[in-house]
Amino acid sequence: MRDAIDVAVGDRTKALIVDFFAGSGTTLHATLLLNARDGGQRRCVLVTNNEVNFAVAERLNRQGHFRGDPEFEAAGVFEAATKPRTTAAITGVRPDGVPVEGTYLDGRDYAGGFPENVEFFRLDYLDPAEVEFGLRFADLHPLLWLQAGGIGQREELDPTRPVGLPSGSPYAVLFDPSGLTGLLAALPGRPDVKTVFIVADSQDSFNQIVADLPHGIWAVRLYREYLETIRGAL
Repeated sequence: MRDAIDVAVGDRTKALIVDFFAGSGTTLHATLLLNARDGGQRRCVLVTNNEVNFAVAERLNRQGHFRGDPEFEAAGVFEAATKPRTTAAITGVRPDGVPVEGTYLDGRDYAGGFPENVEFFRLDYLDPAEVEFGLRFADLHPLLWLQAGGIGQREELDPTRPVGLPSGSPYAVLFDPSGLTGLLAALPGRPDVKTVFIVADSQDSFNQIVADLPHGIWAVRLYREYLETIRGAL
C-alpha cells in the first residue's frame, strides 16, 4: 500500500490523503511509512462507521446486546480494528501496553512508532440553533482545525476570550471584535496563520473585520456561514 500511494503522491511531501473506507487503517499506516522514508509531512484522513459483522451482530443480539450498547459497539470495525491498529502503529505500543513485536520490510521496529499524532472524532447531530448562537464551539472546533489543514496538535480554545490563537496550528478564531487589535498585533509574528474564523452577527461586521486583515488571509464567518454551507450541500 505504501508503494501504491507513492505512485500518486511520492513527489508531494505535504499531500492530504483521504480514505472514505478506512477498514483497519491501512492507508494511514502506509502514509506513515512513506513519510518516514522521505521525511514528508503528508496527512491522512480516515472515515469509517462502526459496522459490526453480521454473524457477530446476531450473536450479540442473542446475548441481549444491541446497537448503542457498549458490548455491541466494542465489536465494530472502528472500535475493534481502526482505532487500536492506528494507535499501535503510531505509538508502537498495543492497547494492553505491550510494545508491538516485529519489524517492517526496511528493518524498522514496529515498537519504534512514528512522530505523527492522531485524533479520533465522532460524527454526530447538533441542534442548528445551538450552533448558530455559538453554544457548541467545542463540538465544531475539530472541523475548524481540519478545515485549516489539520496541522499540529489541536489545542483547546476558550470561546469566552476575545481571540484564540493556537501556537502550533495555522489558524485563529476571533470570538469577539474586541480581540481584533490583539490579533492584528500578533499576526506579523505568525506568518504560518492563513485562516481566521470570525464570529460575526452580521455580514457587514464580518466584512469590516476582513478588510482589516492582512492580504492572503482566508476568512470564514462563524456560525451562520457554517450552517448555510451545510444546508447548501444537502
